[in-house]
Amino acid sequence: MKKRYLRRSIELSLALAFAVLALMACVKLSVFEIWDELVNGSLEISPSFVSLRAGQKVTLSASGGSPVYRFVLVGGGGTLVDGLDGRAEYTAPGSDTEAAIRLTDAAGTESEASVLVKSVPPLTIQPSIASLEYGNTQQFVGSGGLPPYVFSLVSGLGSVTAAGLYTAPASDTVAMVSVEDASGQSSEATVVVSSAPQPLAINPVSLTIETGTTFTFSASGGTPDVTPPPYIFSVSGGGSIVLDTGEYTALSVGSDIVTVSDSVAATATATVTVKAPAVGGPLQIIPATITVKLGSTFQFEAMGGDGSYTFAMKSSYGGDVTQAGLYSAPPAGERPGTEKVLLIDGRDISVIATVKVKK
Repeated sequence: MKKRYLRRSIELSLALAFAVLALMACVKLSVFEIWDELVNGSLEISPSFVSLRAGQKVTLSASGGSPVYRFVLVGGGGTLVDGLDGRAEYTAPGSDTEAAIRLTDAAGTESEASVLVKSVPPLTIQPSIASLEYGNTQQFVGSGGLPPYVFSLVSGLGSVTAAGLYTAPASDTVAMVSVEDASGQSSEATVVVSSAPQPLAINPVSLTIETGTTFTFSASGGTPDVTPPPYIFSVSGGGSIVLDTGEYTALSVGSDIVTVSDSVAATATATVTVKAPAVGGPLQIIPATITVKLGSTFQFEAMGGDGSYTFAMKSSYGGDVTQAGLYSAPPAGERPGTEKVLLIDGRDISVIATVKVKK
């Protein structure tokens, strides 16, 4: 009985081995290439999507597959220098382009990254905060960035259409609505749903910006007017504001107070600190948008501002960044998602990069 069982096991093992050899012959893989795939994982180029401005640079890296790696610019403008060490540096041209960079390993496997070079302003969502009672709706609007915009519900209850119309559920919740543009940027709004109205609030309650720049404040809660505009904004100090939209413009160095009022004259205030523009030009985080894989790392760079930089996480579900800008994505096995990396200079001026994390 034991001999028969042993013989049957050997026959099955031989059949499996012949099947593997036949498969290898069909797909023209060597045993070493199959081993590389099993040990190293599939070939990946990181980041797989980058959004840059003219003249900016990004370093791409290879992982998995079968070393040695080769990077080639196969579409669009710009220049690519292959470091022959699993990394390559791409420099954006002086004009808009959509570039494609192909990574090839020793086995001939390929992976591609897309680079969007365009002077894209930051993407914002309005309102950035909303308070609703059960069953009510709120229309969200995207501005800046690169249209078209697509809205989605990131967390909490309720529903939102692709066009940005959010419908509150019949229970308390704190929901997050996100808008994404064609450049890969995203911006989020918070929705507080409850059975009773919330107190009037302004968002944000403090802000630091440069002279000549603009920012749009949001209001929520209180008793909004039934006819537009629901809230009225005003400013004291050296700045100006559009009374029905909350769009504030910093005109001179100093401090301003932004006030919002509702239909029953309730008010909420925010403090704005206005700084002089930096000699080095506007503060920039490079790149502004990337797509990376779970478990990977990426080094962000800074430009402009006063030259004193600190990186931090603006929002995270498992990723992290060092003060020097080395970002680590959530570990393998986590869910895909979106995180935000914050760059702050010595004047407390800040900019944000969007990180889309994939499996």
